[in-house]
Amino acid sequence: RRELVAWISHDLRTPLAGLRAMAEALEDGMAADSGRYLRQIRTEVERMNAMVGDLFELSRIQAGSLTLTPARISLYDLVGDALAGVDPLA
Repeated sequence: RRELVAWISHDLRTPLAGLRAMAEALEDGMAADSGRYLRQIRTEVERMNAMVGDLFELSRIQAGSLTLTPARISLYDLVGDALAGVDPLA
């Protein structure tokens, strides 16, 4: 459980730091491409929202109130989404 809390803290704090930096750059007029920053902010917020949803599902699984159904996914899409989340803004 301690490892899970550490993982969650890291995976929520890391994008929050990036979001803060992007928001400050937008406020200060330092963002050369404000549309790109706004899209990246939205993407990160949606990713974090999905993570919180996953944690909720995990608690339901542990409580025995959620049944899992295996499904096929596209590895190409999965890797593409992961890479898009770490695409540097600079």
